[in-house]
Amino acid sequence: RSTTGCNTSDENAGAPQNRPLGLVCSCQPMVYYDMQCPYILQRVETLKEHCEEKAIPASFVQVATLEQAKALPCVFNNWAVFYGGKFQTVNQLDGGMLDKIMAREDA
Repeated sequence: RSTTGCNTSDENAGAPQNRPLGLVCSCQPMVYYDMQCPYILQRVETLKEHCEEKAIPASFVQVATLEQAKALPCVFNNWAVFYGGKFQTVNQLDGGMLDKIMAREDA
């Protein structure tokens, strides 16, 4: 997994450095989420732990406003995952599903 040319950040930065919220990095998983669903926080924490354990660089960006949601390059309800520069799913993921998406895109 190459991270060449990627700027990473944590959720407190709001979005990857020097990158508008609606743009996605092609070299790492990017998860956009909001807090409308009571299960989102648990899912985000579980997925972050999985990424840390497997040394997967990933960005998790909380979408807090309607303007931010409209800026995303996909339909957004409360969860959106991008990888390989492409939209992957609006379904909440576990670590196994993220691994499958990455394997499929990296093949």
